[in-house]
Amino acid sequence: MDYSEFAYPSTPTSDPNSRRYWWSYCYNIIDANTINYTVFVSRKVGAAANYRSRDLITGAFSNLPFPTPIYVDVFASPSSRSDELMLNIAEQTFINDGYTILDVVTGQIYRVMNRTGNIIKLDKNWTITTWPGRVWTITPPISGGRYPCIGVYQKIVRY
Repeated sequence: MDYSEFAYPSTPTSDPNSRRYWWSYCYNIIDANTINYTVFVSRKVGAAANYRSRDLITGAFSNLPFPTPIYVDVFASPSSRSDELMLNIAEQTFINDGYTILDVVTGQIYRVMNRTGNIIKLDKNWTITTWPGRVWTITPPISGGRYPCIGVYQKIVRY
């Protein structure tokens, strides 16, 4: 699918900088008749900004000209607190204070209250105890800058 389909406004335009808002989604299959959809709405913070993308099979990183969710593995905190998670040191800048993360397994949305080094404190207790865990998040621009995610919305659809 053409990536401009995920832009707003989605109508063709001659000004490439007019597309500043982007949406992307993730989903969790709850059972044979129920799916939990999560939509991330982001704002591109600069015309030349690039964002990380991650291949779902190989885990290799690439760059995209718009924000999109990537997965990040998380681990039990050394303090054993259920409201804290540990990140890989190489990926600690992918999640920071105020970020929103989505648990891949449960579809639960968490808010990151604080990051100190590679430890993040959540707004509520993490419910999965199988490690590593995995979360979806929107990363900041590669060159640095503000967190682009402006909204996260969920809807459970029953078929």
